[in-house]
Amino acid sequence: MSFGSQQARQFLAAVQGKAAVFIVPDRQTNLLLGRLFLAAAAFSGSPCLVLDMDAFYGSNSALLAEGLPLPEDVWIHIPRVGAGGEEAVSGLFATAKRRLEIIDDLNSLYHTFSSDDQNSAGRKLTFFMNAMSFVARNDDLTIMATIYERERPAFGRRTRLFAGLGDLSVSVRREGDTLSLRCDRGAEWPGGKLTLPMRP
Repeated sequence: MSFGSQQARQFLAAVQGKAAVFIVPDRQTNLLLGRLFLAAAAFSGSPCLVLDMDAFYGSNSALLAEGLPLPEDVWIHIPRVGAGGEEAVSGLFATAKRRLEIIDDLNSLYHTFSSDDQNSAGRKLTFFMNAMSFVARNDDLTIMATIYERERPAFGRRTRLFAGLGDLSVSVRREGDTLSLRCDRGAEWPGGKLTLPMRP
């Protein structure tokens, strides 16, 4: 079985109108998760905007989009080198037509806020995600942000900060071409879990 419109509806039903944080263990898992995000946009026909902090989507676009019937309205915003946090996130409001927003990744965004003012980076990230949650509910958007699990302990006391961001917290695991999603906060799928095939 491969990913199609039924799987897209099943996935999006849990995250629509919310700001969800997806916790990934490594780059390969994030690649498959990125493919899930773009597949959801493709099979739902939803305009999509990507805040691509480290050019992850831009540099892997062929792999991420392989075989997907992507809509024309897919924007990838890569902040300029040296951009501060506020300038970086301003790209999320570049178009009013988007229905899905992807933020990759919160680790990099935190460090970008740190370059502005290290002492206030956590507060700025919390305010930003609270704002994203409000926008998602108010405009019925789907906002999906990723964070690398391996980097969370390095933030020390800030680990709790990252765990509490967004409306949903979802742990992601990869087995071959299959993704397993588990809601750590907010059980939105039956049993709080969802397994999806992501074959091209």
